[in-house]
Amino acid sequence: MWWNDSNWSATLSPYIEYEAQSKQGFINLREANITYTDNNIEWLFGYGMIYWGVTEVYQPVNIVNQYDGHISLGTEEKMGQPMLQARWLPKWGEVQMLLLPFHQKRHFREPDQRRTLTKSVSNHPLYPDGENKVDSAVRVSFWQDALDVALSAFYGNSREPRLVEQTNDWLASYAKIFQLGTELQWTQDDLLLKWESTYKSGEGKDYETLVTGFEYSVYGFSFSRGTLGLITEYTWDNRDSSAPPTIYNNDIFLGLRWKANDIKDTEFLFSGLFDLEETSALYKLTASGRINKNWKWVAESYYLSAMNRNEPIAYLKNDSYFSIGAEYNF
Repeated sequence: MWWNDSNWSATLSPYIEYEAQSKQGFINLREANITYTDNNIEWLFGYGMIYWGVTEVYQPVNIVNQYDGHISLGTEEKMGQPMLQARWLPKWGEVQMLLLPFHQKRHFREPDQRRTLTKSVSNHPLYPDGENKVDSAVRVSFWQDALDVALSAFYGNSREPRLVEQTNDWLASYAKIFQLGTELQWTQDDLLLKWESTYKSGEGKDYETLVTGFEYSVYGFSFSRGTLGLITEYTWDNRDSSAPPTIYNNDIFLGLRWKANDIKDTEFLFSGLFDLEETSALYKLTASGRINKNWKWVAESYYLSAMNRNEPIAYLKNDSYFSIGAEYNF
């Protein structure tokens, strides 16, 4: 829901889930905020969603909002984050400054549900460096001809917990971190070249991450109105065992995106993530389209192949799944 009146606007976007098998419900405010705009400065107060990044497989710079473990195996779904945001919109780009109170802990499914750990995760997390009461972030973006550039910094509680095993459950441990991020995107006709990198300290040994690749679009594919996108990306991460584990340490991502370019915004994306050090692969299919003015259908499927037991998501090897749902916008 969205409301606008002169310089003021308000947005409300809740997420509600009920699982029949476990008879458990979940509610989260994705967005619930008020925005005031004065010339080229915008202020936002409340729950908000911040999207940073240019790559497809995942966005290491996209650190403001917590990943929502209730919904998907991927990192696309995020939880709302309480914030005070100031955006300055000069002619040359954008400056974004954020104060982020109330650390949002990652939610995990219970052991009797699908896509979950073998033991529950305690509701009492650890903060070995002390909990940071208010996190902060800043991002500066600008462009030069065909090149888009963004530089960002974040200081506060990590969004990635390190799970510490106990006798009956797991404890989620959140370090206090500092992250620097870089985003580059170069556009030339039908070709996009993409780069994302981060430097992070606070989780044991300092480490870097990198995602880079390209997307090439074929318009009017097979004499239709549709567009076929060919995506190739490489992921690299040099963290050691003192940091939370990742599946993106040395992988190739391949994807095919089909956009019908119709009034229903029909879109399909089929992709695969292939580990260059192991034999494991993660296949994903997402699709969506409009039913009418207010309703939209969405579908998602994951298939895990030859998952090595050393992989961080090895516990999901028997949890390939398909889901289809509907979204109502008003």
